[in-house]
Amino acid sequence: MLKRVKERFDLRPERIIADTAYGSGPMLGWLVDRKIAPHIPVIHKAGRTDGTWSRADFEWDARTTNTSAQKASR
Repeated sequence: MLKRVKERFDLRPERIIADTAYGSGPMLGWLVDRKIAPHIPVIHKAGRTDGTWSRADFEWDARTTNTSAQKASR
């Protein structure tokens, strides 16, 4: 849609508002890479039950260079 608007009206948005369906990491990254500010709620996946790790499976460890460290229980 953004491409069509650019081609038809020569407009490029500075920001976009959308619902949670567009709040995935890849979508938000795509917008930021194009210098479009996303005003979109991030998809909440903290309590996952599909076998993938949830936010609860990680804890902060300020001593590491990463922002999170996997719990040893996994």
